[in-house]
Amino acid sequence: MDFFSVENLTKMYFYIGIIATVIYAVKLVIFSLSGADTDVPEGHIDVDGTDSDVAFSFLSIQSILAFFMGFGWSGLAMLKSSFAENITMVAVVSAVGGFIFMGLSAYITYLLRKLNDREVFDMQKVVGTVGKAYSIIKPHSMGRIEIEINSKLSVVEAQNNTDVEIPSFKPVRVVKYENNILYIEQE
Repeated sequence: MDFFSVENLTKMYFYIGIIATVIYAVKLVIFSLSGADTDVPEGHIDVDGTDSDVAFSFLSIQSILAFFMGFGWSGLAMLKSSFAENITMVAVVSAVGGFIFMGLSAYITYLLRKLNDREVFDMQKVVGTVGKAYSIIKPHSMGRIEIEINSKLSVVEAQNNTDVEIPSFKPVRVVKYENNILYIEQE
């Protein structure tokens, strides 16, 4: 029995593809359900950051699994096509398919990490800045304001520090930050 027969190679590519896909899916589900630590130190707030490294993602277990997924499924597809007799072409195309899957997995992981990165900074720096009320904020009540923090427009909770209702979209100034609360007044 020839190891490089179409029948044996079909089984090999199928099992590589299915095993890698199952492990990849299980790892993805576990990653999705595990979550991350979201505690914010007192006096600080988290905002998006962008410090991620594609090179690290490219050689992760997830990207290696993606390689074997692409390798297995593209090799199987080649064997099921009219190229089944050219074993060298099947091997080259399956390897290229694996590297494409690996690169896509690394890029998607990079994008997901970029979404999840956080930058912590001191909220005292926001005092004195001007934003606008995101919704109506009743006197001495909490509401949401839109304000620029670290050159990014953010919507954050703030307390109206006056006896006057602040209408939506009116300019507000942050007058103090105390006990993890931004206090605002209408501009």
